[in-house]
Amino acid sequence: MAKRKKSDTVQLKLRIRERLRQRLQIVAEKADHSLNAEMVQRLEQSFLMDKNASLIEALLGSGEDLELLRAIAIMLRSLNGRWRTDKQNAENLATAVAKIISVFRGDIEPTESAFPKRAEFRSADLLVWLAIATEGARQRTNREIKGERQ
Repeated sequence: MAKRKKSDTVQLKLRIRERLRQRLQIVAEKADHSLNAEMVQRLEQSFLMDKNASLIEALLGSGEDLELLRAIAIMLRSLNGRWRTDKQNAENLATAVAKIISVFRGDIEPTESAFPKRAEFRSADLLVWLAIATEGARQRTNREIKGERQ
């Protein structure tokens, strides 16, 4: 058998569930390309995402440092840049950052009672609560993906 070149295109038989095939087909049709092209693109993107995640972790740190930065990023995204133009939003963000640091240090328990103003629009408590809930959901999803369901 001749050795394949890295640039060769090879045929591969793949078994996937019908529901997944249908979802891929729908997306492929919307993008006006073939099912094969959609699958190849998604596989290539998964390698790029892994590489990007490793790069981000290398640049920003890992463990709790990275989790803290994620939490702050969630708060920033939820304000959609309004902290730059609105003094109250900026103050709420500053308070929220201090509170999320206290959560990570263990000084504040991440419970509903610790954030009584979480129902108030753009309050510091709401910003922190969103970050806690989003991070918790991300961790649960990662555990489920890894098969570590609780």
